[in-house]
Amino acid sequence: MGTACPPLGLESLRVLDEQLRASSHKRHGLGAHRGRLNIQSGLDDGDAFDGGWCAAREDTRQWLQVDARRLTRFTGVVTQGLNSIWTYDWVTSYKVQVSNDSYEWAPSWNGSEEAVFPANKDPETPVLNLLPSPLVGRFLRINPQSWFPNGTVCLRAEVLGCPVPDPSDAHAWHPPPPAEPPLDFRHHNYQEMRKLMRRVSEECPDITRVYSIGHSSRGRRLYVMEISDNPGQHELGEPEFRYVAGMHGNEVLGRELLLNLMEFLCRRFRLGDARVARLVTGTRIHLLPSMNPDGYETAYRLPGIRGAHPVPIPVPVPVTVVTMPVPTPVPVPANPVPIPVPVLVPIPVPIPVTPVPIPVPILVTMVPLPVLFLVTPMPIPVPMPANPVPIPVPVLVPIPVPIPVTPVPIPVIPVPMMLIPVIPVPIPVPMVPIPVPTLLSRCPSWCPSQCPSQCSFW
Repeated sequence: MGTACPPLGLESLRVLDEQLRASSHKRHGLGAHRGRLNIQSGLDDGDAFDGGWCAAREDTRQWLQVDARRLTRFTGVVTQGLNSIWTYDWVTSYKVQVSNDSYEWAPSWNGSEEAVFPANKDPETPVLNLLPSPLVGRFLRINPQSWFPNGTVCLRAEVLGCPVPDPSDAHAWHPPPPAEPPLDFRHHNYQEMRKLMRRVSEECPDITRVYSIGHSSRGRRLYVMEISDNPGQHELGEPEFRYVAGMHGNEVLGRELLLNLMEFLCRRFRLGDARVARLVTGTRIHLLPSMNPDGYETAYRLPGIRGAHPVPIPVPVPVTVVTMPVPTPVPVPANPVPIPVPVLVPIPVPIPVTPVPIPVPILVTMVPLPVLFLVTPMPIPVPMPANPVPIPVPVLVPIPVPIPVTPVPIPVIPVPMMLIPVIPVPIPVPMVPIPVPTLLSRCPSWCPSQCPSQCSFW
């Protein structure tokens, strides 16, 4: 299988209508000149410009012929079905033949038998078939062998081929004339878009006009190009079309297609293309290539778009990660156990010199179950030192006992409690028995030993 060549130009109209012939056609609108890849049909059935070539008869002797006008190395064929909103017609297989004089034809061979190429399964999907080996000649025929059972012999085609020098033509060895400059198909930012529209307007000032419909949010003008035989004038009964592209900033293809359409219509009109001349003289076309230039400029500067300005890409800097030890949390039990902490709290207790009974109610509670202790008053002989020494006395809470008498140091026996306050008690030098009554907690004989809450204290 040979290397594929570029298209000859059936789709791009580089191949003229007179270079196309056919064995037959249903009507003029379905003639050989309509057998071009991707050509579109009109809305009405029987339109003068229909969507493909259709043979007048349904047999295997029908063909569509392309004249390359010089020796060409043919390498492949692309086919489609008929473009129509009313019928379904396409070719399912075909043969390819080549000739130098259009009288003697040589088929494409696949080994020892004539090659039959599979074609389409629907009207619109293009199918490419490369020839098993390139064929050299001036003319190429596509010979349908089968077609859609409910349709007829209809197709659109493109031929791949490369020109080769003709040994019998001395002029063919000379360099070919310069080809038509290609369309400027690349990404254009806002400034480049304005330059291209200005250039097209200067090339075809008699059929073009550039105007603005307003400004973007950042102050960029929204430029529109009008293409018509009388630009700037509304002609009664002439249809007008408006094409808008670039509604979103990253929709880059629409802008380029409209810019290329401007160039194409201008150049083909200057070359006298009949089809383009009908469009220009019979319609008024408005092309808005970028409705959102602000968004396009933002997307244009991002990396990855061909032609975009280089944007510095941040280089990641290695960062040293330091692992800090995390203290392991100590689990806390569901029911914490209270731990008694002795605290020395000095509590001044003024006591008179004479023995005075001092009631000191002390409620002793054990955790977790409350236990009541019966404390009986008893005289405590306390030696009186020269200097009073504070003696820690454990009590549950500080109990201020205001007595308007002279302070007497009284030692208090410590009792294990949650809080251990210190009560300095001054005591006179003589030994004095001091009864220390406390609030007794007694339960009646009918109460349980634990003295529940319903028992009174007295």
